[in-house]
Amino acid sequence: MAVFFTGKYEAKMDAKGRVFIPSCYRKALSAENGEAISVQKDLKMDCLVFFPEEVWNKRLEKIIDQLDEWDNEDNNETLVNYMADVNRFDIDSQGRILLPKKIQESIFLEDNEVIFIGMANRFTLWSKAHFEKIKMPREKLSDNLNKRMKKSDNE
Repeated sequence: MAVFFTGKYEAKMDAKGRVFIPSCYRKALSAENGEAISVQKDLKMDCLVFFPEEVWNKRLEKIIDQLDEWDNEDNNETLVNYMADVNRFDIDSQGRILLPKKIQESIFLEDNEVIFIGMANRFTLWSKAHFEKIKMPREKLSDNLNKRMKKSDNE
């Protein structure tokens, strides 16, 4: 059964770097894979991407298929660098994850305010202040969606 994550949820990280995963996300995750989740720093945006186990495994299989390490050296280097930013976080009994300081810094998390955003089969975690800076105006979002939907209708 497919799991979909939607919505925007604000949360606060405690002094130890722990943050509660939104309860609706936790319920979906527990149905999928239990007490741990794969997390990767996004390649283009300054956020963390959380993948349920099944989604991560499919993604990883596709990447490995495309980047045959025996094919050439660039593929191996690409795979090494891609995997270097992947972590597996345990979800504690209260539904929290612990974000190490290095990971907090990688997404410009300078205070304790974060935002979770559902993205269909995964969800992201942002510094609230950083997300507000890059947040797209609704009109631009509408225009972008219209262009992409029209493009996919023509294919």
